[in-house]
Amino acid sequence: MSVLLVYATLSGHTEELAELIKDRLEEADITVDVKEAYEAEPHEFASYDLVIIGTYTFGDGDIPDDVIDFYEELQQTDLTGQLFALFGSGDTSYEHFAGAVDRMDEAIREQHGMLIATKMKFDSDNDIQETEEQVDTFVAEILDARDQWQVHG
Repeated sequence: MSVLLVYATLSGHTEELAELIKDRLEEADITVDVKEAYEAEPHEFASYDLVIIGTYTFGDGDIPDDVIDFYEELQQTDLTGQLFALFGSGDTSYEHFAGAVDRMDEAIREQHGMLIATKMKFDSDNDIQETEEQVDTFVAEILDARDQWQVHG
């Protein structure tokens, strides 16, 4: 299984999450390529079995400026049959907690991509234990989905 992990970060929190996810997947013998959102091109997704996208949220649910180009390309790319997982960081004090993750989810679904794991939203105020537990749950869902593909594929 090959995975592309694309992320955007401002404070470094989403980058830390991406690294934790990458480490857990590599422990399960999964090849993971990591790119920041400004380096990633949606047309390259087809080269991977799974694309994981992580973003922080700006303001009250907005896509961050440094992710806009990537997001707009995503909205114009046929993602039929492509598998995805989403995660992001945000602040629960906002009405639309980690709303950029929800907007990515909508864009992927509108372009016929498939989510294989529950989108994971991380509160930037979580302690490391809470964060690691969420990462473990997220990665376990991805690994369960992988095991199902291998059985049925």
